[in-house]
Amino acid sequence: MRFPFRSFAAFTLLMSLVAAAPVGAFADEYTVSMKGKAFSPAALRIQPGDTIRFVNDDSVTHDIYSLTRGHLFTSGRRKPGKHAVFVFNRPGAFNVISAAQYDKMRLTVEVAER
Repeated sequence: MRFPFRSFAAFTLLMSLVAAAPVGAFADEYTVSMKGKAFSPAALRIQPGDTIRFVNDDSVTHDIYSLTRGHLFTSGRRKPGKHAVFVFNRPGAFNVISAAQYDKMRLTVEVAER
């Protein structure tokens, strides 16, 4: 069977783009709900470049943050129904806490090595 040159060239170009795509091009997105003084799920294991969408399904405002070295971030105040999105590129394990319920509301995130 003969392949037209244009089809082969297009296939070759496509395969080279897929091989050269950055890690984030195939990243996953996870959703974490904030409700009832808890994160759901309470733990995640993700890959570098993955995204976590924190959705406030609660009746109170949340400010989520991490103080773990190398994984510092804060969402700012998020009212009920709002969300915050973060991309996690650096491998390691860290805790996410809500300022509204810092003594009880914790999420453990582990970003795998590349």
